[in-house]
Amino acid sequence: MSTFLVVLVPVDYSLIVHRGLIGVGGFIDGPIPEEIKNEKSMVFVFGAKGFFGYGATSTNTLMWWSTCQAENVPEQRIITPEEMKAQLKTRHGSWTDPIIKDIIEKAAVTHIYPVWTIGELPRWGIDGLVAIGDAAHALQPTSGQGSSQALEDAKCFPLLLSKFLEISIKEPGKLSLEEAVSLSTTGFYEIRQPRIQKIVNRTKVTAGRKRDQSFFEEMTLCFLLWIIGKVPGLGMSSELSYRQNQHAKA
Repeated sequence: MSTFLVVLVPVDYSLIVHRGLIGVGGFIDGPIPEEIKNEKSMVFVFGAKGFFGYGATSTNTLMWWSTCQAENVPEQRIITPEEMKAQLKTRHGSWTDPIIKDIIEKAAVTHIYPVWTIGELPRWGIDGLVAIGDAAHALQPTSGQGSSQALEDAKCFPLLLSKFLEISIKEPGKLSLEEAVSLSTTGFYEIRQPRIQKIVNRTKVTAGRKRDQSFFEEMTLCFLLWIIGKVPGLGMSSELSYRQNQHAKA
């Protein structure tokens, strides 16, 4: 934990949170299926014992990853390729996708990666220090929003800072430099934090589908995915159509 984040939060605050999931993944060389290569698509497969995804990174390299439930952080994060292959077969061995079967046979990874996030912080800056991106709100990989939200932060905070600094320079009696920085930091949190929290809440639902599921839960998910495939608009969310429309006001 960085000294900076310790300054941002109360002493008893639970900063780093394990989300009850672990992931593995890697790259394999070999021919890429035409439907993956031509459509430049990625495949996501949900099942009773976790999640598996894969996609092409070049004309002959396939990227893959698997996520499953693990309430406790594994004591050993480095295991033999044989042990990892056995675990993958336990979770996905009965799945019929031939590409997944081929990936498991060729997989030679040795590292397990628990899914960690940063809890909801009461602020993202203090005394001229500001955290943005993952330093302020590390999201679950399932969100697919880590880089995007860091870029939004990098756009939002400078806009606020430039506006308040402009007032401070033109009217120093109205707003001091310290007040300009403080207002920028506070405004940045007030504008961006609700947006981040919506993504966090939505991701909890999505990530929950990567946990172990009962037969009923699995069939319900399959039905929902089938419906979304027939009516793609149902899969759109407010986050996908979000436009930052907040402005710093003098």
